[in-house]
Amino acid sequence: MRARTAISNLKPGPPSFEDLLSRVDHALRHLDDRIELNRNPLTRVDRVGAVARSCYGSSVYPRAVALRDVIDASVQAVLSELEGDLGLREVREFLVLYRSGATVTTASRSLGVSREHCSRTVKKKALVLVAEKFIQLTTRRRPAV
Repeated sequence: MRARTAISNLKPGPPSFEDLLSRVDHALRHLDDRIELNRNPLTRVDRVGAVARSCYGSSVYPRAVALRDVIDASVQAVLSELEGDLGLREVREFLVLYRSGATVTTASRSLGVSREHCSRTVKKKALVLVAEKFIQLTTRRRPAV
């Protein structure tokens, strides 16, 4: 029997912010894999479902494609907001690399920081920013994408 990931072990009630960070991380790592992305609980967010119905109703895994679009929009919005912010330059550069498929190890080498610092500090800040933007985009009245 295949081991289940933390993504599939849902606790009752609303997810904690740490759960949200884990789900955003999972989505970022699997943006180009609809099957894996479709397993992410964020596909069940109401706004993601609305985007799926309105834009991708005839697609295979429409919620996965919609989640990819909303996560991409969240990342792009964060990158735009961080433009010129010297205090978060490292976070912005990490996010560009991570979104393009780089591992934390590869990103840390590119940034010139230790893997541990990149994983514990830089990645965490990037995930918090993307998660906050995801919440903003999925809770406003207009369509998210």
